[in-house]
Amino acid sequence: MAEKKRRKPVDKTKIEYVEPKPSWIKAVKVNDHNDVMGSIVQFFLVESPCKGVSSRGLSLLDYGWADSVPPKFGYLHRRLLEVANLCDGSTLFTATRKEEMKNRFVEAGMPGNFASTCISNRVVALINSNFVLDLFRIIRNSLAHCRFQLVEKNGVDFIAFENGIPGKDLIGADSFEVSSRLFLKCSTLIDWIAVVKSEAIYETEEIARKKEASEREWENKRQLVLSRISSGSYSNKDDLGKDCELSKRNLDELLGELKAQGLIAYSRSNRKWELTGDANP
Repeated sequence: MAEKKRRKPVDKTKIEYVEPKPSWIKAVKVNDHNDVMGSIVQFFLVESPCKGVSSRGLSLLDYGWADSVPPKFGYLHRRLLEVANLCDGSTLFTATRKEEMKNRFVEAGMPGNFASTCISNRVVALINSNFVLDLFRIIRNSLAHCRFQLVEKNGVDFIAFENGIPGKDLIGADSFEVSSRLFLKCSTLIDWIAVVKSEAIYETEEIARKKEASEREWENKRQLVLSRISSGSYSNKDDLGKDCELSKRNLDELLGELKAQGLIAYSRSNRKWELTGDANP
């Protein structure tokens, strides 16, 4: 019976611990005449696009997106960063391990009192699998556990979000293990909602353009390979691949395609691919 792999002990000195009920979260009524908070709660909590967190959740597919899990640096990923003016290493800091988060909070200038010190959009997030959905999940969790605060800075409304889990600190006292902190304008969150609800069509158009460009490039490579085979200006397959700037895998795929179409055949006597009578490069 195979022995179970032991998990590496967590280095608690690298974990950000704070009090379970931080002072920056205040039990005050929010004056929200335009029901902005209602829209934010409805989208990120009640109708969360994150799978399995809400019985009333709506998948990104429901809004017309190509996938329920948006691709890294795909249209939606890029648009969220653009709308929020988030730039990696400047206003956006991410990590994939919780032991990295304490340093990320320091690098980002988002300490325990970040709700007081931040004055513009800023994100420090633990990303486990998918940037967009993990970001939405952080907001969802913060709202669900009421670990957020509406903050006004120079007449602009922000929301400070903090996500994590209850835990024990270095001395064993009850504490809260912080994994992410977000400080975002309410208007940014509303803009994010608008992007999700109305911009799937632009992703569809982008995918179509990329597909068309890829097909055009493939056809150009196809004609180039046929031309090189026709002229016999290559010594071996590796030479043909380099000349046509094709990887071994792509060249094999293209040669197989041309062979299946009856355009080329391999000459054992000449040890080369040659055109058949049906080829017209």
